[in-house]
Amino acid sequence: MSLTVTIDVYGKVFDTLTREAKLMLNGFDDQMSISNVLGMSKTGNLASSVVETIMFPDTMVGEPTLRAVLYSTTLDSILDAVKSLIQKPYGCFEQTSSVTYPMVMALQLLQEMKKQFTQRGDTETVEKIEEMEKEIIANLKDGYQKLIGFETTT
Repeated sequence: MSLTVTIDVYGKVFDTLTREAKLMLNGFDDQMSISNVLGMSKTGNLASSVVETIMFPDTMVGEPTLRAVLYSTTLDSILDAVKSLIQKPYGCFEQTSSVTYPMVMALQLLQEMKKQFTQRGDTETVEKIEEMEKEIIANLKDGYQKLIGFETTT
């Protein structure tokens, strides 16, 4: 399948994103990720571009959906990736631990990042990090309670 997204700024084409992807029929989702850094050169021209194409087959049933996220900074991309690790613990021991453990690592990363941004005086980023820390800590408490519930005396 192929999809092209064009971004224009003040009527001028700023960037075009086109993506090729394998379409999974029978209702299975297909996900993809594209990463690149766009910037302006000293002359005011686009310094880099991302071109991806998604072709939809003629036999496709239903309407495709697309979610595109553009980050203004690499930090926003990193924080969004960390946020994707924050989940409510669920299921059996393996499921609970596979959700809980990455949150422990994410919390450690956020704590280190918070130190750096506090030293720099970036209160906006510190606030974002603190919100994420609170959510992770609440989920870790729930996950821990769930994990100790699996403990046996034998």
